[in-house]
Amino acid sequence: DQHGHEQGDVVLKAVAAQMQAMARKVDLVARFGGEEFVIVLQEAPLSAAVEMAERLRQAATELRFEPMPHGVSCSYGVAQLATGQ
Repeated sequence: DQHGHEQGDVVLKAVAAQMQAMARKVDLVARFGGEEFVIVLQEAPLSAAVEMAERLRQAATELRFEPMPHGVSCSYGVAQLATGQ
């Protein structure tokens, strides 16, 4: 918000590309809302999803953008569907 919509789009595209690169080929990465994404990890246990969320969070902190020298932060939530859902 502080750096404008154009800069926000740059950040969103970079984070999305990073998420796509880190996901497996069988996983689904999609934009869910304005600045929200969803990743469906097919046939992955909850522990793997938690680990993936932490790897993604850490990777986002390493991205750098002008004029944002401190990078970005992301937060992730993890949920698991029960059989039949």
